[in-house]
Amino acid sequence: MTRIPPSLLYLTIYNPTLQLSSPPPPDDEDAEEAAHILFYTAKETAVSRDKMLRQVGLAKALINFSNIFTVDDTCNNVHSHARRMLMVSPEPNFWIHACVSLANSSRPSSTGRTRGKPHSKSASIGRSKGKEIAMVTDYDEASVDDTALRGDLLRGYELFKIKHGSMTSVLERSGSEALSLQMERFFTPWAWSWQVDTGKQFGNHLGPQIHPKATSLVKILDSNCPNIPSIIATTSHVIPSTSFLDACISPSISRFLMTLVPPAPQPPTPADPNPSDPSLPNDDAQSGPSSFLSGVNFSTIKLTWPNALTFKGKRAPDPEETAQEPPPGDTTVDKEALVAAVRSEETIIPVYKTEVSEEGSTSTAPVSGTTLTLRGSDIPSEPLRTPPPQSPMPILIPTSVHLAPHGEPLKTERRRMHLYLRYPIAFAFLADDPPEAETVKRMSRDILAGLEADPLLGSSVDTLPSAAKILQPKDRHIILHHGYTRSNEAFESNGEQLYSAQRLFETDDDIQEVFSRGVNPQHWHTARRRWNPEAPSEIYMEVLRKETTLADVDNVAIGVARKFLDEQTDVQRAT
Repeated sequence: MTRIPPSLLYLTIYNPTLQLSSPPPPDDEDAEEAAHILFYTAKETAVSRDKMLRQVGLAKALINFSNIFTVDDTCNNVHSHARRMLMVSPEPNFWIHACVSLANSSRPSSTGRTRGKPHSKSASIGRSKGKEIAMVTDYDEASVDDTALRGDLLRGYELFKIKHGSMTSVLERSGSEALSLQMERFFTPWAWSWQVDTGKQFGNHLGPQIHPKATSLVKILDSNCPNIPSIIATTSHVIPSTSFLDACISPSISRFLMTLVPPAPQPPTPADPNPSDPSLPNDDAQSGPSSFLSGVNFSTIKLTWPNALTFKGKRAPDPEETAQEPPPGDTTVDKEALVAAVRSEETIIPVYKTEVSEEGSTSTAPVSGTTLTLRGSDIPSEPLRTPPPQSPMPILIPTSVHLAPHGEPLKTERRRMHLYLRYPIAFAFLADDPPEAETVKRMSRDILAGLEADPLLGSSVDTLPSAAKILQPKDRHIILHHGYTRSNEAFESNGEQLYSAQRLFETDDDIQEVFSRGVNPQHWHTARRRWNPEAPSEIYMEVLRKETTLADVDNVAIGVARKFLDEQTDVQRAT
């Protein structure tokens, strides 16, 4: 039984308020509806316009039908037997509509009733003992989560907004054709690189995570660039400066920087000590397993026949006469005498000239009146020491991003940003005049030294967990504050309970706490929000200890919240 993972079927972006720039042709009744579609991509290679209009028209009808019952809460998703339909409105009158197929697996149908949907056209029919066996497809409803898919679509929109600006601003500035072209260039590669089945990691879904050592590393940014909003990103964490947080810049810029971190440099390959001449035949190729008689070793055998093949009575040469002379032995050099001779006051070396005659013989004769004088003072007493190479000065890469002021998300403005990319970090400075190269070099050296001391980055070898950690795991929590997350350790959770708690927070503002408990294992999941009225935050927690009551879970959540508030108070006093 093969399981097919969930995948994207089609993605479209439309605006129902768009109008045609010129009167439509009289024979084209769907021209006005087609003008609403700004972007469309599908898994199928070729989709007709009628099918596109039917899919977009169904999404419009569902939204309009839900608005009859409630105006504030529009239709966000629709569940069917084999699909999920999502409708997200990131800006007024702009809708992102995606359709995702659920994970499915095929199995032979039994004699009884089955829950699966039998194949129609793509059903594979096997034969066993002369009887036809139809295949049934079972769909996994828990393979995707609506909140996770919605978060992925919003993160894709935020990335488009950083690169090009808000959809409203692009439409007002350049028109619908330019907006459609920019969407085509961005959302086409983004849609088909979207991993639908791996988007359920709750920590990544909630927000970019602050580095565990951010408290000490932020001081480096604040001391060198106190008035420049700067941020450092790794592949998994971010370190925003105090001025960056005070500017209320969108956290989506952090995710954008995390994608720009350069990969690890490849180690240099050692040079071949005996490189082969490409013009010569390759002996290794002749001895390969696919060559003819590759296993046979041909060697030259020397046969000695004393009186064979002699001509005109000539006697064959005696083997003793033709024996080669033994090679000369190793020459012993007296190093002390050689050094003394070299360091003498004056050494005269004659110059010889080699001539080649017409017969091909060579002769060597000294050149009269020509000598080479070498003095001992010309030779250094100690070998020259080359200074160690200095690291090059960092080069800042200028680029532009579109950011919106706080409280006005649609009024994006182009701002200058300077990047410095060096594995495993990416610097970003939001200023027209970046800091000097020497300052950036000093900052990168200090930041890298702090990261190398971090056990999360310093060791790449996975250690086996201890028996105590397996039998009694620690509680995990993650805190969302100002769009960034902080956790006690590497928070990894794919639990449906935390997504359900966040969904309840979004649908009802009066809900303050959510508690739930699993069946097997019996772990507690809790969520709490607005425990600090001045800075609304959310805390999500998993209590993995056995025999824990609801009162114990509540006390643990209150303790984590109080500790975080004390840390924030200490940071504000220090700044």
